[in-house]
Amino acid sequence: MNSRKKADEALYKKTRPQAIERDQGLCVLCGAMASEVHHILFRGRGGLSNLDNLACLCRDCLLYTSDAA
Repeated sequence: MNSRKKADEALYKKTRPQAIERDQGLCVLCGAMASEVHHILFRGRGGLSNLDNLACLCRDCLLYTSDAA
């Protein structure tokens, strides 16, 4: 694992619980109970685990956004 990925993993461990708290554990798209914390700009496309790049999503909305990408 390269150093950028290691640093981002450490950041994600901090920001993931913050995103859940910020979004009150609810999907930001439909309001259902969230099951995932999603990177808005995918890591593979240069997105980082900053709080402003994370959103809580339910499984259905996660699949919808993944298909749209």
